[in-house]
Amino acid sequence: MSGSWLTILRKVTTNSVPTETSFAGSRSSRIVWSAAAVAWLIGFVSNFLIAPTNTGLGLGDSYASFQTGSNFGNVLALVIWSCAALLSARLGSRWSCPTWVRALVAYGVPAAVSLYPSAVVSNAVAHVVAVDDAFVYQDWLALPLMVSGLVALVAALIGGVLPE
Repeated sequence: MSGSWLTILRKVTTNSVPTETSFAGSRSSRIVWSAAAVAWLIGFVSNFLIAPTNTGLGLGDSYASFQTGSNFGNVLALVIWSCAALLSARLGSRWSCPTWVRALVAYGVPAAVSLYPSAVVSNAVAHVVAVDDAFVYQDWLALPLMVSGLVALVAALIGGVLPE
């Protein structure tokens, strides 16, 4: 009798079946992490490399011309937004719904939430240059990224509700 309990305990405590909880664990987990990484990378380029140059200066000069509080806000926005991307990828890789739904959520969260760092950086730009009716904000990635994130989240919601 005690031998069977040991066998059951061994099967429960040892992970004989690979799970999708780690990045290298399975193909679907890699897809989910990759989807989040793509959204994060596009948002990083858009918000932290392209948007600051709306001051009319180069990238380094733009960050140098921002106020100290604006630079702190930029770093804080980057950290919070990156944590949201990591959390969505981590949770998405652990869910038991179809891979395409999990990938859409992992992409959609950082893409849609990229509105926050976009607003923070544009606020920093507005402290350097006068933003009036003639000012043209040049960042062709921010709006399509946010819209695609919202579309991905809606598609994931619909896909998660539909029966398999």
